[in-house]
Amino acid sequence: MRDWPQLDVSTVLAPSWVAFWMTLEAPARAEPFEAVAIFEPSGTLETYGLPAMDSPRVFGGLPARTPRLLPRHMHLAMSEVVPNHRNPDGSMCLWYPRDVPERRWTHDKGLISLAHIITNQVVAEDMVRAGHEWPLDEEGHGFPQDRRRAAREQARGRQR
Repeated sequence: MRDWPQLDVSTVLAPSWVAFWMTLEAPARAEPFEAVAIFEPSGTLETYGLPAMDSPRVFGGLPARTPRLLPRHMHLAMSEVVPNHRNPDGSMCLWYPRDVPERRWTHDKGLISLAHIITNQVVAEDMVRAGHEWPLDEEGHGFPQDRRRAAREQARGRQR
């Protein structure tokens, strides 16, 4: 087993974003898969206070040879996602934005480090689809104030 995934990268540049398409291999998968990390420095992506270069929108586990879709059409390539570990647009929820930098990816760690995180997540999703428990660390989803607000709204709905 390799310490790092094999990495084959191509870059797509656009006026308002840059995408790094990666073909990755994982020991637990028979076939390579693709992932794309989309960076949108124009501010169109919510970064939760993090620099845009530290907040890519990542779609992973795509079948090999997935068409190079524009970021707004990536959901068309997604299938069989594990909803608790994906964002509403189908992108991967890879870390909690308010974690310290040591617990999340930052641009200075490089694409190989990001590829490693993506590969771990894809293998974990495969395990969940096979009926196993989620094998990685996880945080509650959303920010504390959002979870409190959702609980209040849910309680109000039950009172009506």
